Amino acid sequence: MLASAPVGTVAAVCMCRDAADIILVLCGHYLRIGVARILVIDDGSSDGTHERLQRLARRTAGRVEVRRVLNSRNEQPTVMTEAINELIAQGYRLVIPFDSDEFWALTRADLVRLAARREPRLILARWRNFAQRRNQHYPTPAGLLHAYHAAPASAAADRIAIENLEAPFLHVQAPKIAVWTEDPVRILRGQHGLEDGPQVQDPEVFEILHLPLRSRAELTKRGLNYEVRRDPERPCGMSWQSRFHRRVVEEGLTDRVWAANSVDRGGHLDVYGRRVPLECDRRLQALVLRSALHLLLSWRISPF
Repeated sequence: MLASAPVGTVAAVCMCRDAADIILVLCGHYLRIGVARILVIDDGSSDGTHERLQRLARRTAGRVEVRRVLNSRNEQPTVMTEAINELIAQGYRLVIPFDSDEFWALTRADLVRLAARREPRLILARWRNFAQRRNQHYPTPAGLLHAYHAAPASAAADRIAIENLEAPFLHVQAPKIAVWTEDPVRILRGQHGLEDGPQVQDPEVFEILHLPLRSRAELTKRGLNYEVRRDPERPCGMSWQSRFHRRVVEEGLTDRVWAANSVDRGGHLDVYGRRVPLECDRRLQALVLRSALHLLLSWRISPF
């Protein structure tokens, strides 16, 4: 298999922290569908993420670039806005921001069609949330292959219900955006929208295959790693999830919350006393395998 020819005006950008288990497969997906350039900003990882990205950057002949920021504060919106605008200034017109647990369900044909647009616009996508198996206690690349159950979105899964241990995070639905533009933008935290930039929405709406909790250890990481950086500068109502996860860890609720957001052998969540069946959906599993094969055959890199 030869490396896929890039769609020249399409770029993607990600800011990640401690994502060594998933980052190579994630980049492999965007390389495989034809993203011409991927800019990954490593936000002070200590688990080997940066080193894996450096190796990938060397192998991919300039299509992947990795930068590192070392900051005790969480400045994600500013850093992502600057990165997106840099790509736009370099001539990339379709820019896809993604988190380190998000696979935009796009094909090369989708990229070609979207890149051919001639007017500034937002491209909207919505999460398809996948549940990890219950006994995945710590993150491993091969563990991604076990996420083949999807949780439906539910309007009842709001902040209050989640904090009151009435609903799992997996039922949350949130819009995410990409952008086609020739002018600078200002992106909102989490890539949920734009503060400044085109407001016309493209008629096509896409899915993002989203694996928010890749292992039980993710709860501890969010509560004790992420929260310490977000709390001092938190605007009202922002980044409440990491504050919730800190409470989960400190109050000894990790097992209950993990059970509510992970799938047992019978394909169910255990949502605080209710067994909730999930739908079998192997698209994420298939995507991970295709991405891994692309990395191996095109760039001689194994993510496993």
